[in-house]
Amino acid sequence: MPILALGVSYRRAPVEVLERLAFTGDDDPKAYRRLLEPDAVTEGVLLSTCNRVEVYAHVASYHSGFQELKRFLSESREITIEDFAEPLYSHYEVDATEHLFSVAAGIDSVVLGEPQILTQVRQAFARAQAERAVGPMLSALFRGAIRAGRRARAETSISSSPAAFVAAGLDLAERTMGPLRGRPAVVVGAGGMASLAAAELRERGLGPIRVVSRNLDRARSLAASLEAESDGLDRLAQAIAGADLVVSSTGAPQAVIGRRLVEVARRLRGDRPSGVFFLDLAVPRDVEPSVAALPGGGSAAPARPSSRGGRSRQGHRLRGGGPVRGLAPRGPPGSADPGPPRPRGPRARRRGGPLRASPVGLLGSGSRDRRGAGAGRGGEAPARPHRPAQGPVLG
Repeated sequence: MPILALGVSYRRAPVEVLERLAFTGDDDPKAYRRLLEPDAVTEGVLLSTCNRVEVYAHVASYHSGFQELKRFLSESREITIEDFAEPLYSHYEVDATEHLFSVAAGIDSVVLGEPQILTQVRQAFARAQAERAVGPMLSALFRGAIRAGRRARAETSISSSPAAFVAAGLDLAERTMGPLRGRPAVVVGAGGMASLAAAELRERGLGPIRVVSRNLDRARSLAASLEAESDGLDRLAQAIAGADLVVSSTGAPQAVIGRRLVEVARRLRGDRPSGVFFLDLAVPRDVEPSVAALPGGGSAAPARPSSRGGRSRQGHRLRGGGPVRGLAPRGPPGSADPGPPRPRGPRARRRGGPLRASPVGLLGSGSRDRRGAGAGRGGEAPARPHRPAQGPVLG
């Protein structure tokens, strides 16, 4: 039985669709029971992050698996198939393996090499194991992808790109606000991107800096490393009231900065002459769009880049000379045969859009992922992808 990956991502799906399809940890027991009900699906892993919702499954065949996974997303998330048919894509057998390795290595991220995705892949696999939803095929696949993701970050320059993305976002804020040095700032979140943002704020001379997170221990740890202050989310309005710049990057499934909260912060702010600028680096949104309409403040976000500085996603090279894509095994999970080299077509060369100012929320400007196929066309499964019998996974 082969492996099928099916889902939507930031490349083609609007934020609203990603939000409606997102799974949380509380959804796992019921979701995995529903996923494994059909005879056509024997193993499964749900990967739900800020930028993608994907189902990896061991299926009886491409067409039956495609229909069952599509139906699963629709019924478990209570969303009609028509609402996500256009951005839906699928990857089958070797292509599914290649796709997961690309995701874990950070090649397929909004921000090339962003730090959270490898942790998210590892956590998704662990949750599927806890639900007894994986067997030998998906276990081998995910363990291999996690190893490749670690090597990509340890042996290539790919992990330098997230910092460049954060810097570009702050450049956007500076163009709107004027000089940032000496301005008080708040960082909402304490994960990888939030940590990069806090370090960049310190480097640019902003201060004082306050880190606010639902996990107060993590907020304190990050703040201590930067000689900053920390608070829990229950103090977010007070923190915003004392800031000129708020940078938010959490993994929350819903917005954490809403209109009411900002209105409270405005009242606490009193007669401070400057407004508050919100830079939202999260997907789903951390900042409600309605915040942009409030007087005395500004909102913006970097657009979604697919690559940085015109460099292709295959351009990050191993210190020993090989590209990131050379980190993966070249056969299906468990295969010892690397197989002959597979030609790479134009679809392997993806380019992204520039940074641009926008209303609150990350807005897509990257090119579409044309490797998968949507589920429109009367709800039928697209034709099974043609590929050589053997070939490199990430070759």
